[in-house]
Amino acid sequence: MAVATLKGKPINSLCSDFFTTGWLRQAYAMVVNPVPNPEEWDIADDVRNRVVLPWKKKRLTGRPKKNRMPSVWEKRKQQSYGNCGQKGHNQKSCTNPSCSTGKPAKKARGCSVCKKEGHNKLTCPDRDKAPDPSLAPHLSSDDTDTDDEEVDS
Repeated sequence: MAVATLKGKPINSLCSDFFTTGWLRQAYAMVVNPVPNPEEWDIADDVRNRVVLPWKKKRLTGRPKKNRMPSVWEKRKQQSYGNCGQKGHNQKSCTNPSCSTGKPAKKARGCSVCKKEGHNKLTCPDRDKAPDPSLAPHLSSDDTDTDDEEVDS
């Protein structure tokens, strides 16, 4: 409406005549008779005897797909593969020979007691030999004196 007033066009010219009150009154000018009781309806026998069932619609499993289409000004983020740094592909479709096409190697976990790989602290053979740090006192060696002498100054 703001553009129409700036251009000097009448606002009524932007709307079709079908949306005016005159057309609305004309549409409902006729007498509308109420629908009779359904028992009084004239229905053919072949139509009356038909059984109409709802469609068999299967609901797909999983989360529904996102059907949103991006606008013209929206740019899609192009995926990149971290090992080679090139954009437009992922690990499965990487053709760069310098990249390993297999799965990335997992970092081997080590034991927190003996710092060796291949087992954890529960299955460590040196578990009984190493002192448990959670049982160590939190006091330093200077604070272990049991003398409660007060210093007078």
